Parts: sequence; structure tokens; C-alpha cells
Amino acid sequence: MLPAVPVSPAAPQPALTLPAPNSGGRERVLRVLYIGRLSLASAIFIAAIVVWRRADSTATLLTTLAFIASLFFTGGSMLYAARRPNALGDTFFYLQTIFDLPQRVRDELERWEDQR
Repeated sequence: MLPAVPVSPAAPQPALTLPAPNSGGRERVLRVLYIGRLSLASAIFIAAIVVWRRADSTATLLTTLAFIASLFFTGGSMLYAARRPNALGDTFFYLQTIFDLPQRVRDELERWEDQR
């Protein structure tokens, strides 16, 4: 007969968990901001392409420049955030807001003028 081998119960495996966010969800807000910025810029650019031949050349130029600026600023912000995740302070998030602010102000001014 074979000698008995003691068998100990298997230790429970820990459940898969994500690391706790240390900045209160700022990264998630930042991702939503990036997606929203690029979606809005793309939609405006596509609308400009649709009416390209009938639109004023100044309007199409401004639309193209705004689209390119959004691409470069968002891409640069994403690279900076990926390389220095612990260095994202309040200044970084303020810059993100300030970049988006002119578009929001212009939209509000257009709504205000339409109501008059």
C-alpha cells in the first residue's frame, strides 16, 4: 500500500481587482474629454467638407485649423498623460478646460444672438 500524503486545502485565489484610483476619477473624466473634443471637432470638420464648395473660404480655413489644433493638442495631452501619470496636477486639467473654452463661449454667443 502507498503511504498517505497529506493534502492541504487550496488557498483561495484573489479576485481580479483594478488598482484603486488615486485621483478621484480624473483619468476617466480626461478620457471622456478627449473623446468629446475629437468627436466635436470631427463632426464640425465633416460638416465643413459637405458644404466645402458653397462655404466661405475663411470659414473652411478656420474649421480646418480648429480640427488640426484639436488633433495636435489632444494627441500631445494624451502622450503627456501617458508618460507622466503621477505628474498630472491641477494646471494640466485647467489647460484642458481653457483649450475647450473658446468653442463653448462661441456656442453660447450664437444661442444668445439667435434668441434676440
